[in-house]
Amino acid sequence: MKQLIPSLNMDNFRKTYFSGSERVPMSIGNNAGIEIIRTDDHFSTCRNTAVAHRLNFFMICLIIDGEGEYNFGPDEYYIKGSTLCFVNPLLVTSWRSQTAYQQGYCCTFDESFFYEGLEDKQWLTKLPFFDGKGNLVLQLSKEDTRYFAGLLEEMVHEFETGNGGDPEILRTMIRLFLKKADARIPAGENKIPAAISHNMSLTRSFLKNGKEDVEKLMQGKLTSMPVLASYADRLNVSTNHMNDVIKAVTGKAAGRHLQQMLTDQATILLRQTSWSISEISHALGYQDPSYFARSYKKQKGLSPSGIRVQNQ
Repeated sequence: MKQLIPSLNMDNFRKTYFSGSERVPMSIGNNAGIEIIRTDDHFSTCRNTAVAHRLNFFMICLIIDGEGEYNFGPDEYYIKGSTLCFVNPLLVTSWRSQTAYQQGYCCTFDESFFYEGLEDKQWLTKLPFFDGKGNLVLQLSKEDTRYFAGLLEEMVHEFETGNGGDPEILRTMIRLFLKKADARIPAGENKIPAAISHNMSLTRSFLKNGKEDVEKLMQGKLTSMPVLASYADRLNVSTNHMNDVIKAVTGKAAGRHLQQMLTDQATILLRQTSWSISEISHALGYQDPSYFARSYKKQKGLSPSGIRVQNQ
């Protein structure tokens, strides 16, 4: 049987993209053609992976926190926080998260909703991120991230004002959002370039090995995480080259990624077990619980005990 890339519509894409809390989706009427979803631990949790698929609508994602590998058409990107992503209908898309937590917004809309009452039916395709030429990912400053998050939150509030909000107000807000995003990319200077295929492959292999080693720690098959030189040996490159490539692709050194993996695993144990902080540090290969606590706080901004209190 011939293999086909699945197409998702606005009624079923949430099952592919999100898990966790089953919150009633915000929408206008039964066939509104627009939806805004907050993505975080409280509302809708992004799935760790989404295999290749196409969307039958437009999508804008504001990634505030979290990171991972994203594939849009023929291009691969390593995307971190403070990023806008624009997805055209029928573009083959997939992703693999590299962090345990993602925060942001997802706005979806279809052409019929967007163009209602608008004379120029080519308005969207005149924008650089919907013109099919690859301007799909936009890096934002912290200030711009707050601005665009504020616009999306205003749209959420409009949804919540009874009867699903005013469609014309929502259309106007989407157009404002897109025009403001367009103004942020003069000559494409804020565009994130697609990663070089070899570099992405090396980075992906390193991250995969790191995650597997964290799992081996938890299974008692390792007593501590391997040193960076061990990962370089597995990848048949020098440690310096490996680190340079990973930092060029992700913006973070290889060691910081391993530290983040350990921190994410520690957070899971702090939230879901009654293990003592000393037991958790030992399970993750730390010899000194005090050093573990300092390292954890440096990564998360809260001490391990603070995370425990927050979760009570």
